[in-house]
Amino acid sequence: MKRGERLSLVLAGVLVLAGVLFAALPKDWIEETFGVEPDAGNGLLELALVVVPIVLGVALAVRVWLAVRARRAAELQR
Repeated sequence: MKRGERLSLVLAGVLVLAGVLFAALPKDWIEETFGVEPDAGNGLLELALVVVPIVLGVALAVRVWLAVRARRAAELQR
């Protein structure tokens, strides 16, 4: 595995971990912490802070997996 692929996997792990940590917070933590309601109290911003990093992390991990798989397949055909 190349260095860039390892770094991408580390980044993917950090993104997924960030999403999981945001998921562990109470639903209205932004309102309680900052005293503002950017999403009018419906929790959409908090949900986005959970879903977006997890989706990006999984997509990045899949991208690396596909690249490694393609490279190994190309090496086997030689």
